[in-house]
Amino acid sequence: MLAALTLASVGASYETVGESVDATAYPMPGQLIDVGGRRLHLSCTGSGSPTVILEPGLGEASSAMAWIAPAVARDSRVCVYDRAGRGWSDAADGPLDSAQTAADLHTLLDRAHIPGPYVLAGHSFGGLYILTFAATYPDEVAGMVLLDSTAPASSSGPTDDQARFL
Repeated sequence: MLAALTLASVGASYETVGESVDATAYPMPGQLIDVGGRRLHLSCTGSGSPTVILEPGLGEASSAMAWIAPAVARDSRVCVYDRAGRGWSDAADGPLDSAQTAADLHTLLDRAHIPGPYVLAGHSFGGLYILTFAATYPDEVAGMVLLDSTAPASSSGPTDDQARFL
């Protein structure tokens, strides 16, 4: 029992030091915005209208879409964010579905003072999230880009929490 506790303590210390080193080596590129008791990470660059919103795939963080942002930012404002529990964002209190993810994005954009209309670009399950956003807030969407998107009829889709097990 003592050996197991010692091993667990060493492992926890290793992880704490590793997180500190990573935070220094990879600083957060954007800002944290409160969306109602938790904070979501948002990073925007460029200028122009409409604003392009990049929606990463199911298990991905904003950094997975960061390579696209500089090219898009030459002609328009582009924002990428981390859904709850991903990247630099705080975790959600419970599982997230498409409706909650769309509501979170809407609140995030509102509280960050980023006006629509938006061009939404979603990769994989991110495509389902932006389709839900567009269906819920149609007057705020100028267009959509589906990047290898999951088809809406294929599944109601796992939540981000369930995706950890995929």
